Amino acid sequence: MRVKTTNEDGVLSGWIEAIGIDTSYKPPVEKISKAVMCVYILPIFPDQSEKEAYHRAVYLESRTASCLSSNIAAKCGIDPATIFRTIHVNSRGVSVFVDDDFVSQVNEAQDMKIQLQEIAEDSSFPAEWPSTNGNHIDGAGKKWELRLIY
Repeated sequence: MRVKTTNEDGVLSGWIEAIGIDTSYKPPVEKISKAVMCVYILPIFPDQSEKEAYHRAVYLESRTASCLSSNIAAKCGIDPATIFRTIHVNSRGVSVFVDDDFVSQVNEAQDMKIQLQEIAEDSSFPAEWPSTNGNHIDGAGKKWELRLIY
């Protein structure tokens, strides 16, 4: 029996001769990674009224700052690579840098408001804190600070 072979891109690359193939064989279904956490976000946009606003579920595959910020950015329609840092603003107005330790302590099903604030080119950022997604973004395009308010 002749069997099609494909390369890494899934493009037909040729044929092989196979002997003794079990035609009833069904390959196992790929397991979809299960979320370890869910948070509910309410994006706050200047042109949106409170009545039109609905919370959205964000599912995280890992309890890390980069996973949280990239999934929230994607849900808000922002390129995750443009998120420069993520900050939590608590009820007293204190801004706290979000890192992996912070995310590990966030409650399951936590609801929060999300604000995106554009960062000016001359914005200073402490050298001892890595950016949320592990990349320092150069001057090309906008940079955003993701503010989690709850």
